[in-house]
Order: sequence, then C-alpha cells, then structure tokens
Amino acid sequence: AFHYEQYAEMCAQTGALVTEKTDIPVVAAMSKECQSVIDQYRQRVDIVKMPKKGGTGLSDALKDILALCRIKANHGDISEFPSDKIY
Repeated sequence: AFHYEQYAEMCAQTGALVTEKTDIPVVAAMSKECQSVIDQYRQRVDIVKMPKKGGTGLSDALKDILALCRIKANHGDISEFPSDKIY
C-alpha cells in the first residue's frame, strides 16, 4: 500500500476478512505513514514494513514480504520472522 492510507485501509480490511473467513494466509505491506491503519489492524493482519512510494528499500521490503508469505504458506512459526520488519 506504500503510503496511501485509503489503499492501506482496503488492504487491511480485505486481509482481515480473508483471515477470519478462510485458511488462506494473508500478508499486507505498508509504510509508517499509514500508522492509523496499522494501529487498527496489526492484531488481525500481519503487516510488513515498506518504504513510501519513491523511498529506498523497496527491494528489501519485497524480499521480506515473500519471506513472511513463505513462512505462512508452509504453516511455519512467524516468530522466526524478524520483528523489526513487521508492525
């Protein structure tokens, strides 16, 4: 969702609904500029930190998203994922 708060809200709402209604693993990603959405949904959806659009670190954020997706898809323990890369 980068730093787009409305997009982050839609991602978080969709992710929460998918998590609650299915067994499909969900990962969202957004920048710290979406703090109100992060605060509202962090207990319901795993949210990976990413830079705002145009910021540096997008390649690393994409690797983090994929790493967390891999853990969740394999029913692994997400506590293995570095806590400084997730909200």
